[in-house]
Amino acid sequence: MKKLAIGESRHKAKQATDDGKSNKIHSWSTYNNYVKVSDDDYKSMSEDFATERKTLESEISELNAKFETQKSKASGIDAFVALAKKYSDISEINAEIINAFIEKIIIHEKVKTDSGVEQEIEFVFRGVGKINL
Repeated sequence: MKKLAIGESRHKAKQATDDGKSNKIHSWSTYNNYVKVSDDDYKSMSEDFATERKTLESEISELNAKFETQKSKASGIDAFVALAKKYSDISEINAEIINAFIEKIIIHEKVKTDSGVEQEIEFVFRGVGKINL
């Protein structure tokens, strides 16, 4: 789906320079199969095309970055699933299993509340990151 959006943006960026010539056709005149555009119209259209092209190029960059992030997440998930298959028959948890699955444990400061003391603990798993439960 992301590749399609990138392709569409590239197509629009190319259109902005190639096909955008029909933008102000009502103010053009033809002479011997040539199209004459007034200097003001040319300047205006050129600025519009440049702005649209920059916008589309920026969009392409953003979509490429999002695509790479998603691709990286997918490979991390694949690695986690492979690890889970390797340890699918666990009878007891030991240090090897914990080290294989957990990248880090974040222990936050204790916070006093009306009901007592609370302490947040986060587990960051290898390949998939933090999972909110």
